[in-house]
Amino acid sequence: QIIQLAVFMLRFKGEADHWIGLRKDFNDTWIWADGLVVKGSENCAYLSKEFAIASRCHIPIKWICSHPDAKKIF
Repeated sequence: QIIQLAVFMLRFKGEADHWIGLRKDFNDTWIWADGLVVKGSENCAYLSKEFAIASRCHIPIKWICSHPDAKKIF
């Protein structure tokens, strides 16, 4: 399901990087904005031209999916 979602998002992504609604919770567990858990590192992730990159959540990048509540991230 996660691979299908990534492929879907890459089909519609333009040149700019976009946050993808993927972040780490307080237990260092990757979680999608809808609650689906994933494995990885850093606190949030965004789509570059070819793949998802882990990064800090405060970097000013556009959102392609849902933006998590800031209270839950920090």
